[in-house]
Amino acid sequence: MTKPLATKKRVEPVKVAFTPCDLVAKEGEVPVLEILGFDGLERHQAHEVDRIAADTDERIETFFQDYGVARTGDDLTDFRSLALQMALKLFPHFRFRDDPCLLEFLFPLYGLFFGNGGVYAYKFLIVRMADTQGLLPMEKQSYDRKPGNPLAQLQLLADAKAANLKWPRRRPSDRYTAKLLIENEPFKARWGGLSQKRLQHLLSDAREFCDHPKDLSECPEN
Repeated sequence: MTKPLATKKRVEPVKVAFTPCDLVAKEGEVPVLEILGFDGLERHQAHEVDRIAADTDERIETFFQDYGVARTGDDLTDFRSLALQMALKLFPHFRFRDDPCLLEFLFPLYGLFFGNGGVYAYKFLIVRMADTQGLLPMEKQSYDRKPGNPLAQLQLLADAKAANLKWPRRRPSDRYTAKLLIENEPFKARWGGLSQKRLQHLLSDAREFCDHPKDLSECPEN
């Protein structure tokens, strides 16, 4: 087997978007859960878990090439071999090469039960070891820097509802709502840096998202 790549590549983090903002709203605000509904939130979370798992599996596949481990078609053999190569690099003074079964002594160190040497146990061990080396970073979506992503859209709808309850109009327009959010706290802290026109477009996009929901992970760069 060849040695793993010595040069460090820039690794893009796995984007993680779990619970959108706070389920329990602060005084004067509307909870995001009220906008999306429990079933909608549960559906989005399930989609997000599946996406993260698929993204993680894709990253793991690249490790086989990086560590010179050939795929045989036997997942248990393959993941154990990959875990062994990673462990040899992380713990060069341990005798894993002489006795690969000693790998299982790493399980408790990474939150696994000793003796649970199945496919998923070795895959989890690979993920944890990769994380410690910065090879599989996770990054929670930050809606404040990307105001067009679904996390922010849910928060925007909640804020719009709260603002219109506080300063009601018979038929509030997006222009009126955007003005309220930009000029008044606590909403100003989130949306005050945007132009009124930009926020009007975001409100329209947010309603479209709520009417035709997609995975929370589909967060476009803005």
